Amino acid sequence: MNTKDLNKILQDFDILSILNDFNPVVVGTIPIGINIPGSDIDIACQAEDLMLFGQFIRSRFSHFQSFRDNYNEKRYVASFDIREIPVEIYAESTPSKEQNGFRHMTIENRILQILGDAFRQKVITLKMQGYKTEPAFGLLLGMNEPYVELLQLEEMTDNELKDHLKQLLKSRSDANQG
Repeated sequence: MNTKDLNKILQDFDILSILNDFNPVVVGTIPIGINIPGSDIDIACQAEDLMLFGQFIRSRFSHFQSFRDNYNEKRYVASFDIREIPVEIYAESTPSKEQNGFRHMTIENRILQILGDAFRQKVITLKMQGYKTEPAFGLLLGMNEPYVELLQLEEMTDNELKDHLKQLLKSRSDANQG
């Protein structure tokens, strides 16, 4: 699936319009071009009342194949398939663009822009081997806690990030040679 296919599904089923009151943002691997077969369409939303949000989601999406959902006091997640493509709608009370899913995607995209297509292909290869996205980045960059360490990079300027990534890759290379 590419962004054109993603946009077609979103438009054909009016998903973002249906979710408009909840500040939906498409996140994950598809928008940044590191998806693999079976990657899902991830949509982050903001909802103050997760129980009401869940009722709304069930009323609009429960007819789709493989619909399932769950929530607790911090988050709500619904997943289902559209045209055999997995979709996940995720909500918490935090604004959508402040949620970790969006933040991870943003810094990962910046890293991909800096390190280029060869690095992108390495991430995709690891994902094909079963790695989740953040652990794949972490393995390639020598990070012990990639979910945390990636977020620590987001305040860096592009030049600072580029220098830091070079240092991470050099440290990883030195560790592999030693």
